[in-house]
Amino acid sequence: MGWLGVDLFFALSGFLIVSILMRDHSLPKLNGFFKKRFVRIVPIYVVSIVAFFLASWFLGADTEELHQLWMTLLFLTGWVIPFLGLDAVPFTITWSLSVEVTAYLMLGCAAFGGQVWIRRIVITLVVLPLAVRLLVLIVEMFNPGLLYVFVPGRLDSIALGGVAALLASRLDLSGTRSIVLIGGAVLIVMIGLQWTPIDGLFLPSVGYSLFGVIAAMLVLSLHQNPVQRAGWTLRALASIGRVSYFIYLFHIFVLDALVLFQTRVGVGEAPFWLAVPMSLLIVYGLALLSWKWFESPLIARAHNTHLESSPQTTVTRSVKITGQ
Repeated sequence: MGWLGVDLFFALSGFLIVSILMRDHSLPKLNGFFKKRFVRIVPIYVVSIVAFFLASWFLGADTEELHQLWMTLLFLTGWVIPFLGLDAVPFTITWSLSVEVTAYLMLGCAAFGGQVWIRRIVITLVVLPLAVRLLVLIVEMFNPGLLYVFVPGRLDSIALGGVAALLASRLDLSGTRSIVLIGGAVLIVMIGLQWTPIDGLFLPSVGYSLFGVIAAMLVLSLHQNPVQRAGWTLRALASIGRVSYFIYLFHIFVLDALVLFQTRVGVGEAPFWLAVPMSLLIVYGLALLSWKWFESPLIARAHNTHLESSPQTTVTRSVKITGQ
């Protein structure tokens, strides 16, 4: 059911991005938005692609596949997989990042037109992907299972989170009862979809939209029921969440390294419930190092640069200098 985790993240991401853009859509704020998104996403992404190339070359991977890495570098993975096939596009896990980056660009550009255009693009991105999926199914353009990674057909998963952000002041989902009911619905649908074939007709036609709606409702409900006091468990999970982008990009290297180690040493395949926490601990440790020495300094520099260039900061400094 890993694909449902991706859709939960899409809903959360759409909610946060639309909330930010609805609040900060002035030109200086939008410039800062794009700069911070670039610094947060691109540098470590380039590092992961270089690591993928070096690891693949060292292990003797097909050089023809590595020639296609330029598409991955340009965030085109989710755009081209349905037409070229999974085996022809390297680093396939980055398909979801193709969806994310496309949504950021479309929503960010819409924000230059103000809140009205943000709403218009969000609604468009809810309706259009469903039409794309239905069209692909009708004309049999490619394998229905590949609609799962096709960017034009998956943007509604993010847009539905944006709809939840737009309805945050009008739709009340606060209270323990709402969380229990919506959370229960999410679990029921997740369990039900576990036996639904990804290359069938149900998921591409209405399944993705159905789960996107309840995932967005869950995000809104959690937003309206903030935790008053976070214990050590939530703080630990938040720490993992902070470095989850690194984990997303590099977990495949750790998993493959463990498999390679087991093969070379001849210790046999590790049990699933042993391999999972072992892999998570290793990649989490690497993520903390990356966050401390690479990602966090870049983000802080971009944030400080944005503050220094904003008119409000300039006025504040002038007031401090003149003593007025």
